[in-house]
Amino acid sequence: MPQTTSASNESCETLPQSRSTSERAKKNLNRAIKASKAKLWQEICNDLDDDIWCNAYQIVTERLGKASPEGLKSPALMSSIVAE
Repeated sequence: MPQTTSASNESCETLPQSRSTSERAKKNLNRAIKASKAKLWQEICNDLDDDIWCNAYQIVTERLGKASPEGLKSPALMSSIVAE
């Protein structure tokens, strides 16, 4: 059985501490990202209230999806629309 050095023993002892620190850092990062997204979304919604045809409109339509086009109309209905 190979002997371990004191350096490897020290690194094994700090591994759980490093993992715990990494997990906390990851949670904090995820919270910060979620908060930033929520803040930006609120700003976009406020911009949309001020100017509906601005970039906010484009972002919202991309996020929510564009309205689906109507189905084809009958030839008789199309003729009456064109005649008007």
